[in-house]
Amino acid sequence: MFVTWNPEDGSEKREFNFDSDDVLRSEAVAIEKAYGASWEEWINALRIKNAKARNVLLWHLLKQDHPRLRFEDTPDFRMRQMTVEMSSEELRAVYEQISRTKMNDDIREAFEAAFGRDIQDALLREGKAVEGELVVLPKLP
Repeated sequence: MFVTWNPEDGSEKREFNFDSDDVLRSEAVAIEKAYGASWEEWINALRIKNAKARNVLLWHLLKQDHPRLRFEDTPDFRMRQMTVEMSSEELRAVYEQISRTKMNDDIREAFEAAFGRDIQDALLREGKAVEGELVVLPKLP
């Protein structure tokens, strides 16, 4: 995931690459405790812009530079100040998972188009594609 935190208090904008597979077990346990649910539920909550999940993520990311930062001392922020965008690999995994769901032709077409755009944007952000290059996704059943 690509995370941008842009505080309005004059602090410098921060950008992070967050790989949920690269978190230490001890940090994952602390995240679960702060969030109050399982690791997987927290990851899914990040994807749907859950405010508490984003607060926990910011705490985790800031702790990398400030190991003694307590969860309750995480800076408050406006939701617009923090963006969390999925990587192309994460988007492809979600696409594969959802593609197994039955849907009518209109929804399927819209779904494929939306994911194609999202994956294209992620590939551009990652430097893995060039402008105008089309993403070809496997057709849904």
